[in-house]
Amino acid sequence: GGLTNHHPGNVLFRKLVRSKQEEYLRATKRDKAGVAREIVDTIRHLDPPGRFLKKDPSNPGQWVEIGNRKAREK
Repeated sequence: GGLTNHHPGNVLFRKLVRSKQEEYLRATKRDKAGVAREIVDTIRHLDPPGRFLKKDPSNPGQWVEIGNRKAREK
């Protein structure tokens, strides 16, 4: 919730996820991973590249990259 929901990158991410939702729901388990990979790759190849972040538990106020695997799980 909160302010991060309105960040332009998060708005774009949710729009992209919605655009792939039907394809994802129809996909086999193996193909679902491919749809998720497509979404992450699309975000990563933006200019400037999109990132997938989480709050750094050991450093309040800082954010850290979560990597592609965790991003696909998101």
